[in-house]
Amino acid sequence: MFELPGITDADYDYENPYTFKFEIMDVYKGLKWSDVAISHIDIVLCCFAENTTLLSNTEVIPISEITNGNSIITIDINNGVIANTEIVKTAKQTHLSLLKISTISKQIEITPDHPLYIKDCGFMSFNKILKMKGLENYSDLINEIEILTWNTEKKELQYEKLSSVELVKGVFHTYGILELKKGSTFIANGFVNKVY
Repeated sequence: MFELPGITDADYDYENPYTFKFEIMDVYKGLKWSDVAISHIDIVLCCFAENTTLLSNTEVIPISEITNGNSIITIDINNGVIANTEIVKTAKQTHLSLLKISTISKQIEITPDHPLYIKDCGFMSFNKILKMKGLENYSDLINEIEILTWNTEKKELQYEKLSSVELVKGVFHTYGILELKKGSTFIANGFVNKVY
Protein backbone atom coordinates (compact mmCIF):
# COMPACT_ATOMS: atom_id res chain seq x y z
CA MET A 1 0.00 0.00 0.00
CA PHE A 2 1.22 3.49 -0.77
CA GLU A 3 -0.06 7.05 -1.13
CA LEU A 4 -0.08 8.64 -4.54
CA PRO A 5 1.09 12.25 -4.72
CA GLY A 6 -1.49 14.91 -5.38
CA ILE A 7 -4.87 14.29 -3.81
CA THR A 8 -3.56 14.66 -0.25
CA ASP A 9 -1.56 17.79 -1.12
CA ALA A 10 -3.14 21.14 -0.27
CA ASP A 11 -2.21 22.48 -3.73
CA TYR A 12 -3.86 19.61 -5.66
CA ASP A 13 -5.59 20.91 -8.80
CA TYR A 14 -9.05 19.29 -8.98
CA GLU A 15 -9.59 20.84 -12.42
CA ASN A 16 -6.54 19.03 -13.86
CA PRO A 17 -6.25 15.69 -12.05
CA TYR A 18 -3.08 13.63 -12.24
CA THR A 19 -2.85 10.54 -14.42
CA PHE A 20 -0.82 7.60 -13.13
CA LYS A 21 0.68 4.69 -15.06
CA PHE A 22 1.62 1.50 -13.25
CA GLU A 23 4.16 -0.82 -14.80
CA ILE A 24 5.00 -4.32 -13.58
CA MET A 25 8.79 -4.47 -13.61
CA ASP A 26 9.33 -8.09 -12.61
CA VAL A 27 7.30 -11.26 -12.07
CA TYR A 28 7.98 -14.71 -10.70
CA LYS A 29 6.22 -17.98 -11.25
CA GLY A 30 3.66 -18.97 -8.64
CA LEU A 31 2.77 -22.45 -7.41
CA LYS A 32 -0.16 -22.77 -9.82
CA TRP A 33 0.22 -20.15 -12.57
CA SER A 34 3.16 -18.64 -14.41
CA ASP A 35 1.48 -15.33 -15.33
CA VAL A 36 0.46 -12.24 -13.34
CA ALA A 37 -3.11 -11.37 -12.45
CA ILE A 38 -4.31 -8.23 -10.71
CA SER A 39 -7.71 -8.78 -9.18
CA HIS A 40 -8.36 -5.14 -8.37
CA ILE A 41 -6.90 -1.84 -7.26
CA ASP A 42 -8.59 -0.13 -4.32
CA ILE A 43 -8.50 3.62 -3.94
CA VAL A 44 -9.34 4.29 -0.32
CA LEU A 45 -9.01 7.96 0.48
CA CYS A 46 -11.29 8.73 3.39
CA CYS A 47 -9.98 7.39 6.64
CA PHE A 48 -9.88 8.02 10.38
CA ALA A 49 -7.07 7.58 12.89
CA GLU A 50 -7.39 4.57 15.16
CA ASN A 51 -8.30 6.76 18.17
CA THR A 52 -11.65 7.65 16.52
CA THR A 53 -14.89 6.48 18.13
CA LEU A 54 -18.32 5.97 16.54
CA LEU A 55 -21.65 6.63 18.19
CA SER A 56 -24.00 3.67 18.57
CA ASN A 57 -27.33 3.48 20.38
CA THR A 58 -25.75 1.90 23.47
CA GLU A 59 -22.07 2.83 23.51
CA VAL A 60 -19.14 4.42 21.76
CA ILE A 61 -17.24 1.99 19.53
CA PRO A 62 -13.52 2.42 18.69
CA ILE A 63 -13.27 2.51 14.90
CA SER A 64 -10.33 0.10 15.05
CA GLU A 65 -12.72 -2.55 16.44
CA ILE A 66 -15.63 -2.18 14.00
CA THR A 67 -16.65 -5.01 11.72
CA ASN A 68 -19.32 -5.53 9.13
CA GLY A 69 -22.65 -5.91 10.92
CA ASN A 70 -21.85 -3.56 13.83
CA SER A 71 -24.72 -1.22 14.63
CA ILE A 72 -24.06 2.54 14.71
CA ILE A 73 -26.13 5.73 14.63
CA THR A 74 -26.94 7.35 11.30
CA ILE A 75 -28.21 10.91 11.22
CA ASP A 76 -30.34 12.83 8.74
CA ILE A 77 -28.62 16.23 8.52
CA ASN A 78 -31.76 17.86 7.12
CA ASN A 79 -33.87 17.25 10.22
CA GLY A 80 -31.48 15.89 12.88
CA VAL A 81 -33.33 12.57 13.18
CA ILE A 82 -31.11 9.70 14.30
CA ALA A 83 -31.64 5.99 13.64
CA ASN A 84 -29.74 2.73 13.96
CA THR A 85 -28.05 1.18 10.96
CA GLU A 86 -25.58 -1.61 10.28
CA ILE A 87 -22.12 -1.23 8.82
CA VAL A 88 -21.96 -3.09 5.50
CA LYS A 89 -18.37 -2.45 4.37
CA THR A 90 -15.25 -1.21 6.15
CA ALA A 91 -11.70 -0.40 5.10
CA LYS A 92 -8.29 -0.36 6.74
CA GLN A 93 -5.26 1.32 5.26
CA THR A 94 -1.93 2.90 6.08
CA HIS A 95 -1.52 6.64 5.48
CA LEU A 96 1.49 8.93 5.75
CA SER A 97 -0.25 12.10 6.91
CA LEU A 98 -3.22 13.11 9.04
CA LEU A 99 -4.94 16.34 9.98
CA LYS A 100 -5.55 16.88 13.69
CA ILE A 101 -8.72 19.01 13.71
CA SER A 102 -10.20 20.67 16.80
CA THR A 103 -13.24 22.77 17.65
CA ILE A 104 -14.05 24.19 21.07
CA SER A 105 -15.32 20.80 22.33
CA LYS A 106 -14.27 18.14 19.84
CA GLN A 107 -11.18 16.70 18.15
CA ILE A 108 -10.69 14.25 15.29
CA GLU A 109 -7.74 12.99 13.24
CA ILE A 110 -8.53 12.34 9.58
CA THR A 111 -6.71 12.12 6.26
CA PRO A 112 -6.42 15.50 4.48
CA ASP A 113 -8.83 14.41 1.75
CA HIS A 114 -11.60 13.25 4.11
CA PRO A 115 -14.64 15.55 3.98
CA LEU A 116 -16.43 16.99 6.99
CA TYR A 117 -19.68 18.94 6.78
CA ILE A 118 -18.67 22.61 6.51
CA LYS A 119 -21.29 25.35 6.97
CA ASP A 120 -22.34 26.89 3.60
CA CYS A 121 -20.20 24.32 1.70
CA GLY A 122 -21.59 20.87 2.54
CA PHE A 123 -19.29 17.85 2.78
CA MET A 124 -15.83 19.05 1.77
CA SER A 125 -12.22 18.12 2.53
CA PHE A 126 -9.87 20.68 4.03
CA ASN A 127 -7.70 20.47 0.90
CA LYS A 128 -10.66 21.31 -1.31
CA ILE A 129 -11.89 24.16 0.88
CA LEU A 130 -8.37 25.69 0.90
CA LYS A 131 -8.38 25.65 -2.90
CA MET A 132 -11.95 26.99 -3.12
CA LYS A 133 -11.16 29.90 -0.78
CA GLY A 134 -7.76 30.59 -2.39
CA LEU A 135 -5.90 30.05 0.88
CA GLU A 136 -2.36 28.72 1.36
CA ASN A 137 -2.26 27.05 4.77
CA TYR A 138 -4.61 24.99 6.92
CA SER A 139 -4.14 27.53 9.72
CA ASP A 140 -5.84 30.13 7.47
CA LEU A 141 -9.09 28.23 8.10
CA ILE A 142 -9.01 28.67 11.90
CA ASN A 143 -12.05 30.67 13.09
CA GLU A 144 -13.07 31.03 9.41
CA ILE A 145 -15.10 27.84 8.98
CA GLU A 146 -17.74 26.07 11.06
CA ILE A 147 -18.03 22.28 11.17
CA LEU A 148 -21.27 20.35 11.79
CA THR A 149 -21.17 18.40 15.06
CA TRP A 150 -23.53 16.38 17.25
CA ASN A 151 -24.24 17.65 20.76
CA THR A 152 -24.84 14.48 22.78
CA GLU A 153 -26.29 16.32 25.79
CA LYS A 154 -28.85 18.34 23.83
CA LYS A 155 -29.26 15.59 21.20
CA GLU A 156 -29.04 18.09 18.35
CA LEU A 157 -26.82 19.18 15.50
CA GLN A 158 -24.77 22.33 15.94
CA TYR A 159 -21.94 24.12 14.17
CA GLU A 160 -18.63 24.72 15.93
CA LYS A 161 -15.84 26.97 14.69
CA LEU A 162 -12.52 25.39 13.77
CA SER A 163 -10.13 26.28 16.60
CA SER A 164 -6.98 24.46 15.46
CA VAL A 165 -5.69 22.28 12.65
CA GLU A 166 -2.32 20.56 12.41
CA LEU A 167 -0.79 18.42 9.65
CA VAL A 168 0.95 15.42 11.22
CA LYS A 169 3.38 13.26 9.21
CA GLY A 170 4.19 9.63 10.01
CA VAL A 171 2.87 6.14 9.40
CA PHE A 172 -0.72 5.77 10.60
CA HIS A 173 -3.12 2.83 10.63
CA THR A 174 -6.41 4.31 9.43
CA TYR A 175 -9.96 2.98 9.24
CA GLY A 176 -13.04 3.89 7.24
CA ILE A 177 -16.67 3.04 6.61
CA LEU A 178 -17.46 2.52 2.93
CA GLU A 179 -21.12 1.51 3.15
CA LEU A 180 -24.05 1.55 5.60
CA LYS A 181 -27.24 -0.52 5.33
CA LYS A 182 -29.41 2.63 5.71
CA GLY A 183 -28.37 6.22 5.30
CA SER A 184 -24.90 7.56 4.59
CA THR A 185 -24.05 9.89 7.47
CA PHE A 186 -22.73 8.92 10.89
CA ILE A 187 -21.07 10.48 13.93
CA ALA A 188 -17.33 10.05 14.60
CA ASN A 189 -15.78 11.82 17.61
CA GLY A 190 -18.84 14.06 17.60
CA PHE A 191 -18.33 15.22 13.98
CA VAL A 192 -20.88 14.47 11.27
CA ASN A 193 -19.28 12.28 8.59
CA LYS A 194 -20.36 10.58 5.40
CA VAL A 195 -19.44 7.29 3.74
CA TYR A 196 -17.43 7.71 0.53
